[in-house]
Amino acid sequence: MDVTVIKGKRENSEHFFISSVDEIYTKHAKIGNNQFVKCYYSENGCKARGKIDATGFHPSDGQYALHSDHEYTTTSTLNFLACFNEMKNEARTSGKMPNTIYDEVMSRYEGMFDQVLTFPNIQSTLLRCRKEYFPRFPQTAEEFYKAFEENSIYERYGHCFEELFYHGVLGNEATGRSAVFYTSKLLEYFNSIKHEIKAFADATFKYQPLYFHQLFIVHFAIGSYTFPAFYVFMERKNIESYQAVFELIRHLGFNIIEIMADFEAAIKNAFLLVFPTGAVYGCHFHLAQKVRPTRVAAHRPNELLTIINNCESEDAEWNRIEDVEDGTECLINIEAKERSIDMKKSCTIAFDKYMKPVWEDD
Repeated sequence: MDVTVIKGKRENSEHFFISSVDEIYTKHAKIGNNQFVKCYYSENGCKARGKIDATGFHPSDGQYALHSDHEYTTTSTLNFLACFNEMKNEARTSGKMPNTIYDEVMSRYEGMFDQVLTFPNIQSTLLRCRKEYFPRFPQTAEEFYKAFEENSIYERYGHCFEELFYHGVLGNEATGRSAVFYTSKLLEYFNSIKHEIKAFADATFKYQPLYFHQLFIVHFAIGSYTFPAFYVFMERKNIESYQAVFELIRHLGFNIIEIMADFEAAIKNAFLLVFPTGAVYGCHFHLAQKVRPTRVAAHRPNELLTIINNCESEDAEWNRIEDVEDGTECLINIEAKERSIDMKKSCTIAFDKYMKPVWEDD
């Protein structure tokens, strides 16, 4: 059937594109199963009429069957299909957003079809066409690496403000590979200020493809500000993978003298292998996650149980209690003194006296 129904702007309004004659008609009357239609330009004087039934479109009495027979002749009807196809081709080749494509193409046609070719009607079509512009999303880590190296579409994701952002792969299949992202311009800025860096490192598990274990981010601290310097998609979170990241940082000319991270043995051990004179600190947020109060054993009901953020003394005694939920959590017994200490100091104490045995257990 050569009839395509197109929704109009007004509620319940419909237009009919007749592909066999490249013409647009609108509703006129309906009798039984027959839909009688009139030329879309009838308001301008065109008297072309027709009928649509189950078999297709039939011009009335053989009159006005061709566009040249219309009393109101215009090239816009003939260009309707060209306008629609131009939008679809633009979506396939440019990757622009559908609303941008619609506005640009309609402006070239001076709004000839703004009543019949409305954006809500064709938005889904343009979105489907736009998908053809982008390659299939990588389904494996191997495809991910190849996409950045071989697919021209991914070049724009490998750059940030015209700076190279994707810098290849660290590690190997045996120990786990990692995809590294950073900009040289930002690192040059850090180098111009100082070569000895204080850093913060943490990972997120929400914003990476499923075939990567985590997105590991290393921040550099300059004064009271921190800047994300390295983004690393990691297949594994082992000491070899972390060591490869820290070796890259050292190779680029940075000496990290202090790092604050979570309570993960692999990070701490990898960091000290690469920066043996550096200091490792724990983050108070992660400590609060790692150590949480549990029920006191029945035979020790009067024991003072707390966590590190209640620590009040540099000389507090730290004892591991065997009543634990799992191998990475335990309770802390603190004999509080009068002097208070700041949060950073308390975290340092936690690393030295509490978390070190946990690392060794890992």
